[in-house]
Amino acid sequence: MATVSTPEVSNSNVQGLGLTNPGYDPKKPLPKKPPQRAIADENQAARICTKLVNDAREANAKNRRIMAKYNAERPFVQQNLDNDGLGWKTNISTQPLASMVDRISPRFERAVENVRYLTSSKLPDDHPGASKKTEAFRKEITTLCRESPGWQEFVGDIAQEFALFGWTTVAQADEYSWFPTHYRQDRAFFPTLTKQCSDDTEVALLIEDWKPHELVDILRDKDAAIDAGWDFENSVEAINMAMPLNHRSGQSDHNRIYEDLYREANTASGYYDSARVIQVYALYVKEANGKVSLWRLNNTPGTSTWRLMFKAEDLYDKMSDFLTFFAFQKANGTLKGSKGVGRIVYDMANVIDRTRNEVTDRLQLSGKILVQGDEKQIPRFRMSVFGNAILIGSEFEVNQKSIDPKVKEFFQLDQFMSMILNEQSGNVTPRQFEGERTTKAEVEIFAAREEEQKDNPIARFLMQFSRMMTTLQKRAVSSKCDCKRAKAMRKRLLEIMDEEELDMIADSASAEVVKDLTDLERQQIILVATENAGNPLVDQEEMLRRKLTAQVDSEFAEAVMNPLNDPIQTAEQTRMQQMENVLIATGSQVAVSPRDNHILHLDALLPELDRAMQGAETDPNISEILKGLVAHGQQHIQQATAQGMKKAELSEYLATLNKVSQVVQQLDAYDQSVADAVDQGVPADQAVAAGQEAAVVAAAGQQGAPAGPPAV
Repeated sequence: MATVSTPEVSNSNVQGLGLTNPGYDPKKPLPKKPPQRAIADENQAARICTKLVNDAREANAKNRRIMAKYNAERPFVQQNLDNDGLGWKTNISTQPLASMVDRISPRFERAVENVRYLTSSKLPDDHPGASKKTEAFRKEITTLCRESPGWQEFVGDIAQEFALFGWTTVAQADEYSWFPTHYRQDRAFFPTLTKQCSDDTEVALLIEDWKPHELVDILRDKDAAIDAGWDFENSVEAINMAMPLNHRSGQSDHNRIYEDLYREANTASGYYDSARVIQVYALYVKEANGKVSLWRLNNTPGTSTWRLMFKAEDLYDKMSDFLTFFAFQKANGTLKGSKGVGRIVYDMANVIDRTRNEVTDRLQLSGKILVQGDEKQIPRFRMSVFGNAILIGSEFEVNQKSIDPKVKEFFQLDQFMSMILNEQSGNVTPRQFEGERTTKAEVEIFAAREEEQKDNPIARFLMQFSRMMTTLQKRAVSSKCDCKRAKAMRKRLLEIMDEEELDMIADSASAEVVKDLTDLERQQIILVATENAGNPLVDQEEMLRRKLTAQVDSEFAEAVMNPLNDPIQTAEQTRMQQMENVLIATGSQVAVSPRDNHILHLDALLPELDRAMQGAETDPNISEILKGLVAHGQQHIQQATAQGMKKAELSEYLATLNKVSQVVQQLDAYDQSVADAVDQGVPADQAVAAGQEAAVVAAAGQQGAPAGPPAV
């Protein structure tokens, strides 16, 4: 067996490796090194910004060409046609790309408009009053968004960029505002292999435009701005460079400049002639600990001068706390690998445009007459029209041959190319069925396949939209949010849930928006509801609610339905309480279940209380029976209150239980007084009189007691 020799390790060798230290104490912990940051300084941050912008130049150049085609760019360069002697050719855009995109992007807008709620966040099912509180939260968040100015335009901008170019970005970087900001591809920059989930990106660069007065508002409190991370002097310099020359401070002292700006940089100053916005490069970078730091830099236009304006380390726990990606395709899993309709069909749209121009030219030429003559005489050609006669010079001859346009093949080519264009963009054009007779089965199969194809990109869009809603709702309910509408919403929500519950539901992920029903689902629900009308195994109230929702919408169902209970449920719950009344009368204690319909149980309990009260004078055990019934009713009220029912809805039951409780106290006072008198040997008639007097005193004490809710 071969042997392996171990080299001798001397103390000097160990010291040379840095494994020993003459002053090293093994019991003393080594000093912790400060964590190494992802970006060392502003110079490194500036280089990253420059590289990200430069890497995106080619893609943005292609997007510019796509946008030009969308905006009706002509298929030919007119100067080139003129140079080739073809200036007569038709050179117009028939906008095949625009018509295609304008049929696709509204789908995503409608998908957001048609959903019932924009968030599906909810409290745990076992949480007291979870259903009612969840419904209120979803409704309030949805109303806040849809009634806010600019919301519809915001969704439309996302949908168009999403469909036309393939991906886009939404960020919510302002912790004091809930309204998100859309960043187009020319204002959002990421490394090439960035994944489609924002948490996977290491670096994100967003271009922000600040008006001078907006930045001055932040810098008014100099100390607070510096504490927040703003570089005061660089920020003031950026404002100064954005102002027109005649409004800039001539002083070199930054404090003097700041005072000048403080005086003059109001809202109107941002709209001076020649005033520029301050373009800020917001660079977000993931640190080694997973948190996200923010660097804001400004670049002087036309120079290589960069200045650091703001820096905040570990500002967010993760990228998805403020950043959401929208990707049209899964493709190779990267953000930039997703291509939109504009990129997919650009070349095809150009071919269709040229084909249609050629058809126009041929049809126009087919109506022209051919005149032949000496080439040298052609510039002198003149034609005169008198009535129905045409006169030309004798040196020219009219050719009786007509130009055959032969456009049938071009029409076929146009249809063929349009079909390919439609397939590539997701089948947005209604199909024209051929043949004399089209069967119902053929239409239904095609409709099902088309609906399935349409649902895929829409479902993808809604999933990504819900990620954005998770961050939006956190900002909207935060106490830091300075939006008046959001503050009013928060106040309303805190009336039906406490702050801990509000934070809990806002922090829960909105996995997807609550979708509205499709036409097929609506028809199925209406059919099932009609077939099961009166079925004792089906909740009739819920069935009616779903039917009305499918026929109109959920708000209509809530508005027209009376708060009636299912007759089957009413019968079962009433029978159950009647059985419980018998058990309570025998002295048994009956527990209340959270699943009980507490109103139905209380409705069945009150008649039993009335019957018991009628026998108060003859039944010696009536006091204990009444106590048991009152305690049971109080338990139902406690459960109903815990589940979110308002006290106003329970006031009638509370008043009845309080009245019975007072009677029980009088009965107890009467019985106790009579028993004491009998024990003292008082005659029976005097004992009864003493009991009646004690009952009167007890009643008077109850009337003099301060008003207030009973302890239940």
